[in-house]
Amino acid sequence: MSLLSVADFGNYASTAAAYTTAQKQAFLDAASTAVERYCRRSFKLASYVEQYTGEGHPDLRLNQYPVDPTTPVAVNIDRTYAFAASTALTQNTDFILFPDQGILRLLTSNMGWWTAYGGIGGMAQWGYNGLLNGSQIAWPKWPLSIQVSYNAGYVDIPSDLKMAIASVAMFGMRSVDFGGMTSTIENYIDVSSGGLQFMTENLARGAVPALASTREILQSYRKPDMAVSTLIR
Repeated sequence: MSLLSVADFGNYASTAAAYTTAQKQAFLDAASTAVERYCRRSFKLASYVEQYTGEGHPDLRLNQYPVDPTTPVAVNIDRTYAFAASTALTQNTDFILFPDQGILRLLTSNMGWWTAYGGIGGMAQWGYNGLLNGSQIAWPKWPLSIQVSYNAGYVDIPSDLKMAIASVAMFGMRSVDFGGMTSTIENYIDVSSGGLQFMTENLARGAVPALASTREILQSYRKPDMAVSTLIR
């Protein structure tokens, strides 16, 4: 589904008027897909139920963000993967949410709860022991079996992201008009065979001079490489 409407497209690209509505819609759909692939995330508000594996860290990075702070985040941990109600954690007691980053952070104030839940490993599995100023400390880490239900994405797509999508769509239009060739300062780049793969991979490498400013915009929306969790499904 396109992240930019055909009606709004004309506000960002006046030359798009030369194309039919169907053509504009097709390129907007393709550009939206390419942008989301490059940024490694979806942008429209949607509901998700996902399972994760913790990476020995008190932070759990969700697959999608920003997380809607107006709806509760449901978190269950259960090594049997049944995720019954009895395995639920309590938001703002067991964990807190950083909605803009899509991060859930375990709280250290309830370490006793983790000990009581020690049938699947106890403190040795769930916490890290060390020394701080000569005193022993411990903090929890996310376990191996986590299920998270949450809402994430934008109700209104940010204007700079819309502009980036319009730029990618217009780049695709110009390329197709020239038989899959797009000009650079010194030569031509063949984009006919790569399709969306060209848009995402070459955009990531900065190999398309015409999209340099677009890449700078998208870079601020791209999901970080740092792994503090692993999405299972």
